[in-house]
Order: sequence, then C-alpha cells, then structure tokens
Amino acid sequence: PCVNTGTNEPAGGLPSNDLEGNNRPLDITADMGAYEYNVDSPCIAVSSTEFQFSCQEDGSNTAEQTILIRNCGSGTLSWQISENCGWLNVCPASGFSEGQVNNVTLDVDADGLVAGDYQCEMTINAQGASNDPRTVIIKLHVSGELHVPVFYPTIQAGINAAWDGDTVVVSDGIYSGSGN
Repeated sequence: PCVNTGTNEPAGGLPSNDLEGNNRPLDITADMGAYEYNVDSPCIAVSSTEFQFSCQEDGSNTAEQTILIRNCGSGTLSWQISENCGWLNVCPASGFSEGQVNNVTLDVDADGLVAGDYQCEMTINAQGASNDPRTVIIKLHVSGELHVPVFYPTIQAGINAAWDGDTVVVSDGIYSGSGN
C-alpha cells in the first residue's frame, strides 16, 4: 500500500536515494517511507549496519546478537555473508528470502585476544540485487588490562581507551610530558 503513495516534494526535499541506496524515481511518485520498492530486482535489507560487542579478556560476558536480512525488492534474494574477522562467528552464512526475514546469529570468540578494540567488515552479497553488496561494521571491545607504555604510549592514551571493566596498568618509571 505504500508503493507510489509518497510525495516527490516533501518539506526539506527528497533525497535522490533511499536508505538502501536505491534510486528514487523521477517519472512516478516516490514510495511512502524510507525505502523504495524495486519491482525489477531483489534488494538487500538489513536491520543494522553496525554491531558492537564487548567482553572480558577471558572471553566471558559475551552475548549473541542477531542481524535480520530480507528481500526488500522482487523475486528471490539469494545472499551470502563473508567476513575477515577471525573472532566473529556467523550462523547461517547464507540463505534466501522472497520477502520473509532471515535471522542470522552473530557472536564473538575473544580467546587469544588482548584487551583493546577490534573492528572488521562483514559483507552481504546477493548477485543481481539492486544494492549488492551491503557492508556491516562489527566492533569488539575486549576488557582487561591496558598496559602503559607497552600497548598505550601515555597514561592518558590508556585512560582514553578504557571502558567499564578495564584496568590501566602503568609500568614502573617516570612519566612526563603531554598525556602523562
């Protein structure tokens, strides 16, 4: 019911693309809402383009999160997920949608990671989709001991990197200058 029922001249102007990157039509009325329905091809819709995890250095206190993937266009969306994170687990890593929502579980394995911040990209590919590929940023904070000057050059750098649950450990010595 929202197809071709929006306005091409809302207050403040209409962006040329919707939130999925699909072009807004110039010759017909835009769809109501943030997304354009593409009648000619599948389209990848995701629930979020960024996920944040945090855990202790021993890997405890992690919680699974779910990304939702569905076809926001026509036909069948056959999708696959690829990622370059040795610490990220994705299940399932592929699927298909004709409009129904697919639940994909994300969890992290921080075993062997030192305290600090990590980031990687997860890519959702779907050949023939109007907005292929989609990129999702995955961030991980591992709480633990933040060592100055081993991992952080100044005391202030260690404090700035700290989250709840972190401990800034300062090696013996005299610290002077900016950030100390």
